[in-house]
Amino acid sequence: MYGMNGKHFIGWLLLFLLIAATGFGEAADITRTTRIRVNRNGNDKERLTDDRYKTYWNGGPKGWLEFETSEPCFGLYIRWAEELTGYQIETMTGEQWIPEQSATARYYNEYIPLDGKSHFRLAGTGPNDLCITEIELLGSGELPQHVELWQPFEGEADLMVLSAHPDDEILWFGGTIPYYRSERGKRVLVVNVSEQPASRKCELLDCLWTCGVREYPVLSGGKAFKDRYNSQVSQILKMWGEENLYQFVTKMIRQYRPKVVVTHDENGEYGHGAHKTCAYSMKRCLKLAADPDYIIEDAPELKPWQIQKLYIHLYPENEIEMDWRVPLDSFGGRTAYDVACEAFLRHRTQQSGKYEVRDFGKHDNRRFGLYYSAVGPDKEKNDFFENIEASETERESVPAKVILDPGSIETVQINE
Repeated sequence: MYGMNGKHFIGWLLLFLLIAATGFGEAADITRTTRIRVNRNGNDKERLTDDRYKTYWNGGPKGWLEFETSEPCFGLYIRWAEELTGYQIETMTGEQWIPEQSATARYYNEYIPLDGKSHFRLAGTGPNDLCITEIELLGSGELPQHVELWQPFEGEADLMVLSAHPDDEILWFGGTIPYYRSERGKRVLVVNVSEQPASRKCELLDCLWTCGVREYPVLSGGKAFKDRYNSQVSQILKMWGEENLYQFVTKMIRQYRPKVVVTHDENGEYGHGAHKTCAYSMKRCLKLAADPDYIIEDAPELKPWQIQKLYIHLYPENEIEMDWRVPLDSFGGRTAYDVACEAFLRHRTQQSGKYEVRDFGKHDNRRFGLYYSAVGPDKEKNDFFENIEASETERESVPAKVILDPGSIETVQINE
């Protein structure tokens, strides 16, 4: 080891002091040393820091939390527990709380940057209750990796994953999301259909963040799509409203204009009717989305869109098999399977042991079938984007055409 003379030692000491002073390195969690006051439900205040998404504190429509920190606070990381609400950051001037910044909460897991405050309030501006399941206060420095900085999904998607529930996007589609989003750089949009409590939505966000997704997903099709188990597609359609479902799925296609869509097994993997219904509706909506005579009632301006390929999990025709065990540069040599297994752990309420990420067996998440294509048949059978990425000179010298006819809307059978 090389020696260090006095000048070098002083230089390194000054550098160390500079780093410490500027907060270089990971920002410290200062929540435990912060004094927190709330406007009501004081007995529930500990729920804000119990690391459980199912518990929450409710301050009402104009609720507030007051913070006195042990050191300057540069950010709040919040997991909201109810419909997203307006809020403002307030500081005390004289004897009055004065708003300094106002915003509308956009994401269930949301980071609010601050400027080194030590005494301030987070106040709801209504009309919804100020409900929070978890809160974290951070000092100076780099944000920890678990802090999620979501961006709105704008523009067109390369790949849309239509799933029924949070955790389906990993259990049944395996390494699809980490591989295509992080390794291939595709714009991947996850659309979750069924309405879920905030705890499941927060878990879904944690899962997708682990997979490398940074664009906010669609967390629910709306309150009409209640999560009730039933094995029958006809009963799910009755509960959700068949036309409501077609309107929603078609809107997603037209709004985000995906090239490729991946969805559930027609038989619902283990028989879940909501899974079956996702496949059932997508088979219809790929035609409705391209039909100029079909109008989306709340978005009539959206233009028709024809997806190029639709893959269905475990579909027995035109089968392909993905390999999720290839080391990925984007994850430091870990595989998409490794990442998917880690991401599934973020669905903490679903860790009963009944389900696990499996790229083998009856529900093998590597196996898909090409239900529809406008770009020719798969030959390599190992890539959802086969033929789409190829240049025109690399494709067969024949016009692109539909090679798999899903039939008319009226004749596609309900698979119960």
